[in-house]
Amino acid sequence: MYNVIRGRFLRYLAYSVLPLSLIAKGYAIGVSLNIFNQEVQIVSGDGPEILSDGVLQLQDNYPELSGFLISDLGNGKGDSSFHRRTSLFTVTLTGARYGRTITLRAKLGRSIFRQDSFLLAHFSGSTVNNGCSGGLQPDYDNFPGGAGHFIFIDSGNHDFTQDCSGNTYPFIYENIRPIYTYGDARRVWLDIPTLIASDAWQSLPADTYTGSVSLNLESLENPNRGARKQLNTTTSVTIRKQPYFSGLSLPSKNVLFKTRYTQEHVEGYASTPLILQGSFDPNFGRVRLSVRSDNNFSLRNDTGRVLPYQAILHAGSKQYALNKDTVSIAPPVEIISLNSTNQLPLILMFQFNQDKSNLIDGIYHDNVTLIAELPLL
Repeated sequence: MYNVIRGRFLRYLAYSVLPLSLIAKGYAIGVSLNIFNQEVQIVSGDGPEILSDGVLQLQDNYPELSGFLISDLGNGKGDSSFHRRTSLFTVTLTGARYGRTITLRAKLGRSIFRQDSFLLAHFSGSTVNNGCSGGLQPDYDNFPGGAGHFIFIDSGNHDFTQDCSGNTYPFIYENIRPIYTYGDARRVWLDIPTLIASDAWQSLPADTYTGSVSLNLESLENPNRGARKQLNTTTSVTIRKQPYFSGLSLPSKNVLFKTRYTQEHVEGYASTPLILQGSFDPNFGRVRLSVRSDNNFSLRNDTGRVLPYQAILHAGSKQYALNKDTVSIAPPVEIISLNSTNQLPLILMFQFNQDKSNLIDGIYHDNVTLIAELPLL
């Protein structure tokens, strides 16, 4: 039966019930990101914000709810309560080039709106709160009458394993007015930290990953007639995983030449393996490499004698000359078709061939700097 709030007596009338389900047009709440290794860069989105724990928050004015008249729920009166089925969901992201997929965890945070219709009375119902640590409102049967109060359900925390579901207390309204929402009426949280820390993400090639999911997570319901307005939440995510370097490994920073003497010349050879680590696009990616020499690509001894050499880079079956002569530097070489997603093995070689008459005994040395560049997608 009805409970009276405003001193007017309302009779309970029995009549046939015709359940009605209204489905709201979907409006996507979304974001576009660039991710370089562990660095997240927001490109665009609906109120995007990286929170203190790294979780990405999106928010909008809940267009599916804004402007709705609760009298459309079936009996001309405003009998309604606000329901949430679940807060947890996932978005499957698929790479544009390679079709690789990964799952991103998401959670509906707080949903809030202002009810400007006049609160007249309440049903003999109940409030249900399953795991919503941020609470919900109205949550008791003596909610004050009048207009202009807020209704909300709030998950309250960024625990992507803790669900939040339930419903607010059912009330009866008159002088029905459109529901009003603000720019932060609906919040969606994306678990970006767990995503980019996962082995699955680290193993993915550089690519653009997109995904979208549409779910009816919430509804407005008429407890008297069984009618409901389904509130669709469409979440769209685009993440461009940019190539990056995460490290360089080589056995030693000191590379020693092995020499061989012929009748008139001295030949020298040295090499070192090295591995560029990071994230690469195996087929479309490019890495530019160049070297800088302190002694203009010459080994020099303490007396000033010089021994010109050539630097050569081996990448798979291909080799690239990194210097033209002793005084100039060749343009950066570009390695394509990397055939790897997270490491690039290379061999850096040095060689010289010098007339014996130009050399004296001693130690010759040079300092070389290898420069690697990743053109971004």
